[in-house]
Amino acid sequence: MLRAWVKAYIRDHTNLPTHNWGEANVSCIADESLVADIKAHLQSLGKYICVQDIVDYLTLPDVQKEHGFMKTISLVTAQCWMEKLDYCWKKEPKGQYSDGHEHDNIVNYCQNIFLPAWARFQLHMHNWTTENLYASEKLMAGLRKVVVWFHDESMFYANDRRKLRWVHSSEEAVPQPKGEGASLMVAHFVSANYGWLQSPNGNESACILLKAGRGHDGDYTNKLIVQPAERAITILEKYYPNDDHILVFDNATTHIKRADNALSAGHMLKNPSQYWGVTVTVKDIKGAVMHNSDAKPLKKKIPMSPAHFPDGREQPLYFPVGHEKAGWFKGMVQIL
Repeated sequence: MLRAWVKAYIRDHTNLPTHNWGEANVSCIADESLVADIKAHLQSLGKYICVQDIVDYLTLPDVQKEHGFMKTISLVTAQCWMEKLDYCWKKEPKGQYSDGHEHDNIVNYCQNIFLPAWARFQLHMHNWTTENLYASEKLMAGLRKVVVWFHDESMFYANDRRKLRWVHSSEEAVPQPKGEGASLMVAHFVSANYGWLQSPNGNESACILLKAGRGHDGDYTNKLIVQPAERAITILEKYYPNDDHILVFDNATTHIKRADNALSAGHMLKNPSQYWGVTVTVKDIKGAVMHNSDAKPLKKKIPMSPAHFPDGREQPLYFPVGHEKAGWFKGMVQIL
């Protein structure tokens, strides 16, 4: 090639070879057809993909033949291509939680019961402007003011700390505690009218502090929902008797509980039984779970509450006193 260039230059001094450096410097990822095929392949693999998937895809003979590849690409090139394909290495975005709000019975309750009731209560509530300032409106004669209190909980851990800060170059790594550490849960009521639910002097409060876990206060159960609610009602009746109050809880499972002995056909026996009942956890007078010597919760059986006939008459599930099997569970055959 060099000899041909020299001879050409001897014949014509204006015939100089030109260099095409940069003219063909176009990445293969600029090919829209290749981009579409790689995207389709990555989408077929699901959510959890990696750059190695691109490398492996370009080793397939059919793919190389279609797009003119002689060999696959490196991992570094595949990482660059991921950005070109609009992928970014980060935590996946979180949306709203899906927990049954779209079910027909929930939608019917919200549309036909909850929202109409809330609209009626709004006639008795204070209104607030977009600047978060109180907009006073005189209530109609005979109407009492309604105050809405929202309940919520927050968890704090002993090893919570800031991760990002200005670190001096002379600082060295120090040992860090493993895990989240001991936890403390805070539960309280708050309203836009009065703030935290407490007495005017702050000496009485509906706030609950719970050290969760075995050996401490146990788990956050429905019992610990009832206690602050009862305390809140006492404070409201004592210090805010001129208002009507609504306590609003979210739809956490701990906020929705039937009585321990509530009627349920689940696990009922077919035939009579002397020992059948509802198994419940034994608790002390403070509502804390009691444990045996093996650190397991104590259990006991209690009778299930009676059923009722369509006309309202009570239907006992256990044989009455005077029966040869007094106190026994009747069994599903006898009940039905």
